Amino acid sequence: MSRYRPLAALCLVLSLLVSACSGSPSAPGPAPTDTSPPPATEPAESGAGSRPPATVSVWSWRVQDEELWQKVQERLNANGENITIEFRGIKSTEYDAVLRTAMSGGDGPDIFTSRGGAGTRSYAEAGLIEPLDAIDLSGFDEGILQQVSYEGQVYAVPFAVQTLTFFYNKTIFEENGLSEPKTWDELMQIMETLKSRGITPIAIGGKDGYAVCLMVDVIGATWLGDQWAQDVIAGRTDFTDPKFVDVLAKVDSLKQYAQDGFLGTAQRDARTLFATGQTAMIIDGIWAVNTYYLQTDPDLQLGSFLAPPAREGDPVRIYPYVDGGYAVNSRSAVKEAALRVAAYTATAEFAQMYADLFAEIPGNKNVTFPADQPMLAKAVQQMNEVGLKTLFRIRSPFDSGTPDISTSLGANIQGMFAGQLTPQQAAENVQADLASWYPAFQK
Repeated sequence: MSRYRPLAALCLVLSLLVSACSGSPSAPGPAPTDTSPPPATEPAESGAGSRPPATVSVWSWRVQDEELWQKVQERLNANGENITIEFRGIKSTEYDAVLRTAMSGGDGPDIFTSRGGAGTRSYAEAGLIEPLDAIDLSGFDEGILQQVSYEGQVYAVPFAVQTLTFFYNKTIFEENGLSEPKTWDELMQIMETLKSRGITPIAIGGKDGYAVCLMVDVIGATWLGDQWAQDVIAGRTDFTDPKFVDVLAKVDSLKQYAQDGFLGTAQRDARTLFATGQTAMIIDGIWAVNTYYLQTDPDLQLGSFLAPPAREGDPVRIYPYVDGGYAVNSRSAVKEAALRVAAYTATAEFAQMYADLFAEIPGNKNVTFPADQPMLAKAVQQMNEVGLKTLFRIRSPFDSGTPDISTSLGANIQGMFAGQLTPQQAAENVQADLASWYPAFQK
């Protein structure tokens, strides 16, 4: 994988991970070189009991994962391992700062959940986490592994993947004789039909920059695709490309179908509008299905579709990104045991355990979902069949500098929604922001 910035910039990158923290401790230094032979990292077999006992500490911002790690310990012990796992959940808004300080001082955990993209690359660049070359990662899509890689090596086991899509209320569609659109023009006609009948077509959380960025991801996945993403990363094109401007124009065209006052609506409130049947559609992530929509109304009849293309039959794509991965501390005193734990988290058995416990999409694609989780099953199928392999926004190289693409894009879309910017101007502003630090745009 290409190096996006010199090692001296590590402190800046890591500081981006802790925007909620007022302090700015120095970035961690490189770990000592380990010249010992690589440890075995295969899942434990019957002879594993002969190994000495080990306690492996695990830190995460997912405080809800304590039960998961208890199950992991039970499973490893059943396989003959003599491993005790000490789990520590840390409040998500404090996690990055706590972890960074501990890793800087050499007091970090044996395993920690790392953010995807820059959150993993930063620690890998500093030599603070182990490459996972010996772990079987065949159950993971290459595009997913790229988001936890650095210079061609994988440094974390992806534990969860998020996908983004249009969600719609099946009841509203059926009552109005509507079906999933196969082209963009059909989607626009659906919007017009609903609006003409006094139904708000789509909820938009215009107050939240991250929410409006999701709209670009969903539409851009289909309309830009992998080749464009590869070209923009390499600097062969940029964000003023007419293809990207067209994506912004499509995003802008949806505002006329949104609820009144959508610019002042937070995404959580937009979700409530959709979940309570006050709008017919919303653009959101798969995590919202169980966390928001079905909690609000367990009987909500949910459907989903990907951004439709120009012509029926043209490819559609979905934007998948890694929420985070399990990284092994290169300074761990029980590194071999930690690597065996990490190897277990790469198995299909662990992925199924994760999916069953949280109703989320694990990184390993070899899972099944029960009939009462149709949205998750559909998202996994789409991720495997039409998932982008190269990402252009979140978890891309453009989230590694200041200002990162999400900050710039969110602000410029909001300006576009407010009528202060055209799609072309918004694209030019994003390009200027990224060109201030992204090497391929400075040639």
